[in-house]
Parts: sequence; structure tokens; C-alpha cells
Amino acid sequence: MLFAAAAFVACDDDVTREPSPVTVEDCQNVYFPNSNEASAIYAPTDTEFSVTVTREVTDEAAEVPVKVECVAAECFVFPETVVFEAGAATAEYVIGLTDKMEYFKEYSFQLTIGEEYADYYTVNDNGSAVMVMTVAKSDWTVVGTGGMNCSLFGASWYPQTIEYSELLGQYRFPSLYASGYDINFTWDGGATANLLGSQTYAYSGMDLWVYYCGDYAAGVAMFMMTVPTAKYDAANSVFSLTSVWYVNGYGPQSVFTTYVQITDWLN
Repeated sequence: MLFAAAAFVACDDDVTREPSPVTVEDCQNVYFPNSNEASAIYAPTDTEFSVTVTREVTDEAAEVPVKVECVAAECFVFPETVVFEAGAATAEYVIGLTDKMEYFKEYSFQLTIGEEYADYYTVNDNGSAVMVMTVAKSDWTVVGTGGMNCSLFGASWYPQTIEYSELLGQYRFPSLYASGYDINFTWDGGATANLLGSQTYAYSGMDLWVYYCGDYAAGVAMFMMTVPTAKYDAANSVFSLTSVWYVNGYGPQSVFTTYVQITDWLN
């Protein structure tokens, strides 16, 4: 009997865990659909943007709480709720942009639907009750369209644009060699453009700008590099860049010329 009593007392001392989110029976199953962009860039004049929110139970109007996690909260205005009209399956959660944002800097935040309105236990292929987004402000504007060609990628021409930032006083070829990797440069409209970057690699007596770094194989890095200047042929509206594909431990795999032809100047 003493043993049984001791066991009973021990059970009272069990460590309790924090309860999981509870989904009520009449949960409206509110979520952020996959159609929302995970990242976005806005113009200097933009003061707000919206995120679409969807629900499956639409009978009644609802004011759904949204929890926000953001390190730089002073850069945004986050409403505490998103409002659904009766019968409406979608609503817009409008987020304000403040003048605290620095241009060309990325800001991330997480939005979470209030647990009493979301189903956290069922896989939803159409979206999620939690959304992470990255936002930035810039004045990059497309000023020309055309194509890119280089021997490394074969004989084909690939669509390419040229953009300009008045705030920076710079042009760029967005995602020239790989998505998300841009080549920035200054150019006065003459025969030479001066390339810009943040990382250099010493090669053949020159410091080349590194515009892409990735894995060639396990533990082996490869680089896409370009000489500091590009030439511009005004007669054909073609920029030409001398580029190097370099693999650590193996040396240069290809030295080639990249051509960007602007077939339509917008400004």
C-alpha cells in the first residue's frame, strides 16, 4: 500500500507540456493561399500592399486575428485582424509601408492566423495558416528589353532586360547568369560600361567581379566571373562582357564572351 501511495504522488509531479493549438468544430479554416508571393519589391511611391487570405467556411462575417513576427516592425503597419464579409471566401490583409524602410534592403516577417480560426492538423495543398514574406523597396525600372547569348549556354538567345535605378545612378542586367544574381554597372551611354560588385577573384593578373558562386560538386565551389569593364556597340545596341567559368581545384573551365543585345529601348 505504501508503494502504491508513493506511485500516486509521483504521478502528480509529472511534467506538463504546453497544449497544442486547438481547432474548434466550427473552425472556418482560414489560410494564406499559395498564390501569394513569397517576396516582392515595391516602388518608392508605394505606401501599402496586400496579402490575400482565404477561408473555407463563409456563412458569417468574421474578424480574424493575425499574429505578426517582424524584427523591423517600425517599417510596416500591420493590422491586428483581417475582416471577411458574410459569404466572402477571400479578404485582403493590407500592410502599410513606412518611411523607416531603407531602399534596397530586404525585410522579412511572418504572419500566422489565430489558432481558433485555422486548421493546423490537416495538410492543405492550397496554402498554409503561416506565411513568411520578404519585402524591399527600390526604384529599379526596366528601360530596355532584348536577349542574352554566350557560348557557355549554347547558341540560343535568352530573354534579357536592362534596368536603371535613378537613386543609385546605376544600370543592371537582372539574373544574367543565374536567377537572383544581377550584374550592376555605371554607364554614360558611351562605348564602355564599368561593372560593379561586392566580391572579387584574382585571375590572370586581374581582379574579376564574381557574379555567381555555387556548388560544382560536393565540397567544390564554382564561380562565374567577369572583367571589370564591358564594351558597348552602339550600331548594334550590344553589350559584350568577357566572362570566366572557374571551378576551385580545376581552374578555368571556359573563357567566353557574353552578349546582351537591347532590341527595344523603352526610354
